[in-house]
Amino acid sequence: MILIPETEWNSFEDTVDLKSKTIPVRLSCNSKREIWYSTGSSFTHIEDRDYIDIDEFPFFKRVLDFVLRHKKRGGQFFISAEMINIVKPDDEVARCKLSVISDEDFDDNGEESDDEDKDDE
Repeated sequence: MILIPETEWNSFEDTVDLKSKTIPVRLSCNSKREIWYSTGSSFTHIEDRDYIDIDEFPFFKRVLDFVLRHKKRGGQFFISAEMINIVKPDDEVARCKLSVISDEDFDDNGEESDDEDKDDE
């Protein structure tokens, strides 16, 4: 499970709403750990990519860890406040639960303040 601070998720949702996207959001990433809004069901040309600043939304670092563990070169995935879904090349689906929690439940390093696992599939 990946835990997301509430203010980060709310800020991401606000950004998505401004871009007229829907939840779950279709995103793509690559092995360079770049992430962008996916424009369709296939390759998005570099000049057409609308990149997400992962420094603005640090929870995406953990999301990318999960996605790249299942798709080494990256690819498309879907994200909502509850789940990440990845369709792998063999048509198998990898899922990871997400949980949006209050900011007080995170320590200064953006980690959960108690000792529960945050990256459980």
